[in-house]
Amino acid sequence: MKLISFTVPCYNSEAYMSKCIDSLLVGGDDCEIIIVDDGSTDRTGEIADQYQVMHPNVVRVIHKENGGHGSAVNAGIENAFCVRLPEPVRSWTCSSATLFMTKSVRTAIRSCSTANPSRSGK
Repeated sequence: MKLISFTVPCYNSEAYMSKCIDSLLVGGDDCEIIIVDDGSTDRTGEIADQYQVMHPNVVRVIHKENGGHGSAVNAGIENAFCVRLPEPVRSWTCSSATLFMTKSVRTAIRSCSTANPSRSGK
């Protein structure tokens, strides 16, 4: 059961998106990372697809026509696992240039687990 969904809207982010995604992967199977390729013209979509292949239980990719940052954010939130649950969990949206500290990601997951003990599987 996913405890938190991270939405990462990306537009022509090939040079730096990996740092953001790698920093979120420390959440493991407790989190969902949704990469939204907002019509990029560089290798952003290809890089996102590689992450999905390498981490199929954690990473999902949405490819869409360019609609701007807000449109990409909305696409991610609309497809987030946590939004589809009867009792909402947590959803974070971050820039593809954001680098998260390992401790921050783990703290967020622990917080979700404490707030929703029935979802933590513990």
